[in-house]
Amino acid sequence: MYQAQSGVDAQRVVSIARALRMLLCWFGVRMLVAITVGVTVASAAQSSDTVGALPRVLSLVSWVLLLVVLYWTYRLAQALDKPGVVWVLLMFVPLVNLICLLVLNDNACKAMRAAGLSVGLLGPNKAELDRYERTHRAERPAEPGL
Repeated sequence: MYQAQSGVDAQRVVSIARALRMLLCWFGVRMLVAITVGVTVASAAQSSDTVGALPRVLSLVSWVLLLVVLYWTYRLAQALDKPGVVWVLLMFVPLVNLICLLVLNDNACKAMRAAGLSVGLLGPNKAELDRYERTHRAERPAEPGL
C-alpha cells in the first residue's frame, strides 16, 4: 500500500491526482467526439448524402485528442511508477484502452486513498487536493543549496 509520509511523496500524490483528472476528462471528451463522428457518418450514409466536412474535422480533432490522452496516460503511469511507454502503446488497442484506463484509475485511486484523500468519480475534488497540498507543503525537504 502506498503511503505519503514526506513532502516528496505528497507531491507525487498530487501529481497522480492531477494526471488522473486530466486523463479522465480528456478521455471523455475524445469519446464524445468519436461518437459524434460515428453518428454524423451513419446519418449521412442512411440519407444517401455525401459526408460533409464536419466528420472530417471531427476526425482530425479526435486524433489530436488522442495525442492529449496519450500524454496524460504517460504522465499518470510515470507518477504511479509504471512503464509509461507500455501503457501508451496499450492505449492504441480498442477495448484494451478501456481496461488500461480502469487499471490506471484503480491504481491511482488506491494511492490517493492510502495518502488520506477522499476520491470521487474524477479523483479528489479541487478543494480536497488544495487542502492536502497545503497541509503537506511544510513537509517538503529543503532544496539543496538554498
